[in-house]
Amino acid sequence: MGKPMLFAFALGAALDAYAALEPEPICWTAGSKADQGSDYCRSCAERRVWASFAAVPSPGGLFVDGGWGGDESDGCAHCADCDCILDYYLTDFGMESELEHFHGRRLGAPVSRETAFHIARVIEAAPENERTLRLARRAVAKIPTELEAQGNG
Repeated sequence: MGKPMLFAFALGAALDAYAALEPEPICWTAGSKADQGSDYCRSCAERRVWASFAAVPSPGGLFVDGGWGGDESDGCAHCADCDCILDYYLTDFGMESELEHFHGRRLGAPVSRETAFHIARVIEAAPENERTLRLARRAVAKIPTELEAQGNG
């Protein structure tokens, strides 16, 4: 592993530590009445299953699938119902899509914890990509220092 890759992983670790998020595993509904493609947190997926069963009780309807965490995604993953962040890693397409999303955009100061988490996923997908490293450096520079976080800086 070369120095640029180690540097990228260090940047990703800093962003993840700052984000301090524990994303929910990606779930979805499956079965004959499934919505085919939406991602949910477990509680929202279960709510959909129970709502479907209450409306039309039938065997073979909906059930919750997934939930083991770390599913691949073509972009950042959020629950389709409550919008919480889900546990994902990016496909090559997703990495390019996220890099395009952040290209030329101002990152807030301080960078939001959610944005830090998403940028850390880009680093995981392409740690040797120069555009990824530029984005990661920009994001890490926007992490507040301890004094700034306490309102003293």
